[in-house]
Amino acid sequence: MIKLIVFDWDDVFTRGASEGYYACYKAGTDSVLDGIDPNAARAAAKELWGRPAREVIARILGKRSDLIEQAHEHYEKCLFSELFIGKLSIVPDSIETLHALQSKYKLAIATGIHPVLLKEYVMPKFGVSKELFCQIISTYDLPDLSRGKPYPDLLENILKTQDVRPDEAIMAGDAAGDVKMAQASGVRPVVVLTGHLSEKQAQELGVKDVVPTVADIESVLG
Repeated sequence: MIKLIVFDWDDVFTRGASEGYYACYKAGTDSVLDGIDPNAARAAAKELWGRPAREVIARILGKRSDLIEQAHEHYEKCLFSELFIGKLSIVPDSIETLHALQSKYKLAIATGIHPVLLKEYVMPKFGVSKELFCQIISTYDLPDLSRGKPYPDLLENILKTQDVRPDEAIMAGDAAGDVKMAQASGVRPVVVLTGHLSEKQAQELGVKDVVPTVADIESVLG
């Protein structure tokens, strides 16, 4: 019996996050180095999706590792601006779905987004109460930021804190990192098609449950 539903946030409840992150990576690296290929920056961000921002910035900057911290500082300022937040829109019926699920399941978030950005800026923008969730954990909360998705640490922290077995939980996400994190934790993954993965790509990763949006998740809860 399912007791806990863990969600990713970006591109699950909101659309536009990918474009927002791409814009912030470009702005951050452009602030320290001229002539960066925008296609190369986008490719790096896509390939390393879910990994720590410094890792993405290092890939974009190449040999200029001396500029990583300066670029990262500018990148984070951009995240808290309209360059990122202004690109976001809510997935239709997603918040109503949370309210419907809350009385029947524990709900949690496992995400790579900065926790202050999520809790103090993005959630209030769309009228989402933090009280809907029993736990919200970000890669930024981990002792070692390199242990974010696809490593199991985020999800295992939630399972332990909520005293729930892996077979009593599902993980809903849009990207390969979400799927691999779930599989590494022994949790059943569910893919929503509002982000990075297509249905075919999800199936190639071994995912059996694929839904159009998070608003359709009850169809796979049984």
